[in-house]
Amino acid sequence: MHRLPLITWARYIFVAGLFIALVGLIPSAWFPLQLGKLALFAVLAFVAGAFFFVGGGGGGIAGKRGTFLSFAVLALPFGYLLSYVFSTDKSVALLGYSLEADTVAFVTLGCLAFLLGSFLFRRSPSVRLLLSSILGAAGIALVFQIISILFGTHVLSQLFADPSTNLVGKWNDLGLLAGLALMLLTIPLASGTLTPVRRIAAALASIVLVVFLALVQFALVWGLLLAFFCVLALMMYLSTEGESRPIPWLPIAGAVISVLLLVWGAVVQGGLTKVFPVSSLEVRPAISTTLDITRASHGSSIERFLVGSGPNTFGSQWSLYRPQEVNLSQFWNLDFNVGYSTLATALATVGLLGALLWLLPLVLVLLGLVRAIRTPSPVAEDMILALSTGFGAAYLWISTFFYVPSQNMLLLAFVLSGAAFAFSMRGEASAPDVQQTSHRMPRLLYIALWCLVVVLLGVIAWAGGRRFMAEMYTNKGLAALGAGDVPGALTSANMALSTERTGDALQFASVAGLAQMQTLINATSTPSTQTQQVFAQTAQTTISIGQEAVLKNPSDYRAYTLLANVYSLLASVGVDGAYDTAKKFYANASAHNPSNPALPLALARLEAAHGNEAATTAALQQSLQLKNDYTDAILFVVQLDVAKKDIPNAIIAAKAAVQSAPGVPSIWFELGLLFYSNNDMKDAALALEQAVALEPNYANAKYFLGLSYANVNRTADAIKQFKDLAATNPDNQEVQLILSNLEAGKKPFDGATPPVTKNPEDRQSAPIGQ
Repeated sequence: MHRLPLITWARYIFVAGLFIALVGLIPSAWFPLQLGKLALFAVLAFVAGAFFFVGGGGGGIAGKRGTFLSFAVLALPFGYLLSYVFSTDKSVALLGYSLEADTVAFVTLGCLAFLLGSFLFRRSPSVRLLLSSILGAAGIALVFQIISILFGTHVLSQLFADPSTNLVGKWNDLGLLAGLALMLLTIPLASGTLTPVRRIAAALASIVLVVFLALVQFALVWGLLLAFFCVLALMMYLSTEGESRPIPWLPIAGAVISVLLLVWGAVVQGGLTKVFPVSSLEVRPAISTTLDITRASHGSSIERFLVGSGPNTFGSQWSLYRPQEVNLSQFWNLDFNVGYSTLATALATVGLLGALLWLLPLVLVLLGLVRAIRTPSPVAEDMILALSTGFGAAYLWISTFFYVPSQNMLLLAFVLSGAAFAFSMRGEASAPDVQQTSHRMPRLLYIALWCLVVVLLGVIAWAGGRRFMAEMYTNKGLAALGAGDVPGALTSANMALSTERTGDALQFASVAGLAQMQTLINATSTPSTQTQQVFAQTAQTTISIGQEAVLKNPSDYRAYTLLANVYSLLASVGVDGAYDTAKKFYANASAHNPSNPALPLALARLEAAHGNEAATTAALQQSLQLKNDYTDAILFVVQLDVAKKDIPNAIIAAKAAVQSAPGVPSIWFELGLLFYSNNDMKDAALALEQAVALEPNYANAKYFLGLSYANVNRTADAIKQFKDLAATNPDNQEVQLILSNLEAGKKPFDGATPPVTKNPEDRQSAPIGQ
C-alpha cells in the first residue's frame, strides 16, 4: 500500500523533468539553454529513479514482458565506452563541452531515460499522462511562439527580439515537436473515439499546427508526416473487412496537404512570412561532406571504421579535414561539431558499431508496433495509445537519419521509445502492477541493475549540474565582456573556474585575461610600477590558464590560438621570447585547422609588428590562397600599403589584376578599398559597384560602396545600400546607426562609439562578418 504512491510520485516527477527539458527556459542571454534543460532533467530523473527504487519498482519490474529486452539499449553507452578506449581525443568524449549528444554521458542519460520510460509508462493512464504532457509542452511552445511573432518585445524580453527564438531550441526542433503533436492529434481524430467537444478542439489545434508547420517549412517534417499519413490510411483501410470498406479521408487529406507543402512549401512560406515576419537559417554540413570527413578521419584503418575517431570528435575532425570549397561560402568560419545528421555523425565518431547501436531504440519500437498491430487490444483506447507512442517514437528516430535534433528532442525520443515498447509488451489491463519473480533473471539481479541505474543518474545529474553552473558563469562573463565590463568578465571567469575548470571556462578566462592586458596597455603610455606589476601578474595568470586550456583540449585549435594571441600581445610590448612562442602556437593552431585563413592572417599581423616583411607577405598570401575574398586579409593588405605610403603603386597593381581577372569580385573590392583609403571616393564607388555587380551578396563591398556614395553626396544611393545590409544583417548595430544617420541627413558615423570608428578601413576586422 505504501509502494505505489512512491512510484506514482516518480512518474509525475519524471514527466515534470521531461516537460522542463522540452520548454523550460530562464529568459536570460547567459542561460545555457540545452545544458540547463539537460541538467534539470537529469536531476529530476534521478529523483524519479530513486522514488521508483524505494517504492519497490526495482524488484517489481521482474517478470514483466519485455523487461529483459529493454535493457538491451544499454549496449549503446557500452559501444561509446569502447570507442572512448580507442579515441583520438578522450578529453571531449565523456562530457564534452556541454553534454553534447555524441558524448558518453548523454547517450547514457538517454538510455536510462528509455528504461525509466519503459518502467513508468506501462499502463493506459500513465501513457495518457505522458502523451498529454507532450501535447501540453507543444501547445505552450506554439502559443509562446505566436505571441513572440505577433507582439515581439512589446510583450517579451529583448532575448526574443528574433521571432524564431523559441522555448524548445532550434527553429527546426520546434517544427519537429509541432509535427509530433499533429501526429498525436491525428490518430485519435481518425479513430472517431473522441467526444464532439474534444473532436472540435483537436481539429482546430491540428489546423493551427498545419499553418505553423507551413511557416516553419521544414521539409523533413512534411516527408515524415506524409509517410505517417500513408501508413495510417492503409492500416485503417485494411482493418475493416467486407466489400464496402470506408475510405480513411482524414489521413488521405493529411497526405495530400503534405505533398502540396513538400512541392510548393517555399511559395506558401513566402506568403506567410509577409504576414508573420519570421525566418531562420540553420546550417550544417551536407551528407557528402560529412562522408568525406568520415573517410578522411578513418583512413584505411579497420579499427577506425568499426569504432570511429572517438565520441564527440567530429569538431576536431572537421577542423582537420574540411574541404577547401567551404572557404568559398559565407559559412567558412563556422566550426561544425556535428555532421549532416545524428546518425551520420555517429558513423564518423563511434564508427559502424556505434551507428548500428543508435538503431536499437528504433528496432525495439518497431518490434512493439508490429506486436501491437498483429495482436490488437480489444480496448480501442489502448490501440490508440500504442499507435501514438509507437509512431511518435519512430518519427523522432527516423528524423535522426536526416537531421541533428537538439538534446532535449533526443531525450524525448528515448522516453517515448521506452514507453512505446513497454506499453506494446504489457499484459492484460487487469494484470497486477507488480507481478511474480522472473524465471529468466533473479529478482535480486533486477534490483541490483536498477540500483546501478539510480547511481548512474545521480552521477550524471551531479556532473551535468556542475557543468551547467560553469557554463552559466562563462556565458555571464561573455555578456559582461561584450558590454565592455572587463572586471566583471574576470569575476565571472573566476567563478566558472572555481565551479569546474572546463575547456570553455579556461578559454574564456584566457580571453578575459587578454582583454585585461590590452586595457592596461591602452591605459597609459608611461605605466606606473604598480601597473607594470599588475600587467605582469595578469600575463602570468593568463598564460598559465591558456596552457591548461591546451592540455584540457589538445585537439582544439582555439586553445592554441588564444595562447598565441596572448604571446603576440606580449611581443608587441617587447617581451623577450614572446614573438617566437607566439609563432609556435600559431603553427600548432594551423596544424589542427590547416584550412582556416584567419590563422595565417594572425601570423601575418605578428610578422608585420616584428618588421619581417617577407614573412608577412608569405603569411598573407597563404591566407588569401585559402580564401581569396577574405575581407580581413584584404583590409590588412590595404593597411600595409597605406603604412608604407605606397597606395599609388598598389592601385596600379590592383588595376592590372582586375584587367587580367575582371570576373573576380574580391579584386575589385581591393581596388575600391585602395581608392577609398586614398580618399578617392568617386573611383572607389566605380570599383565597388563592379564588385557588387559580380557578387550581389558581397556585404562588405556594399558597406564601403554605401560610404563612398555618402561621401560624394549620393545619399539616396547610400541609403539603398545600407537598407539592403540592414535586411540581411538585422543584428549589426553599426549598419543600423549609419542608416539612421543617413536618413536623418547626418554624417554616417555621427554618435558612433568604439569599437565603431569613422575610419573602418583602419580596423583589424571587417565591419560585417563575411
